[in-house]
Amino acid sequence: MPDATIAAPLAMPPTAHRPKPYSGPSKAEVLALRKQYCHPSLFLMYREPLMVVEGHLQYVWDETGKR
Repeated sequence: MPDATIAAPLAMPPTAHRPKPYSGPSKAEVLALRKQYCHPSLFLMYREPLMVVEGHLQYVWDETGKR
């Protein structure tokens, strides 16, 4: 039986691009707007929404600057 080893976690390749600071609405504001303007039959498939605010090549960033 092969020896079981634990692999090191993968890291994302580096990029020189730095996203601009996000100045748009917060997640809470976006969810409130969705609730106000979208039809109730439209439902979310996630508990915590992902707000993609910038993209560069194959990378995307959220509102906190996390890639």
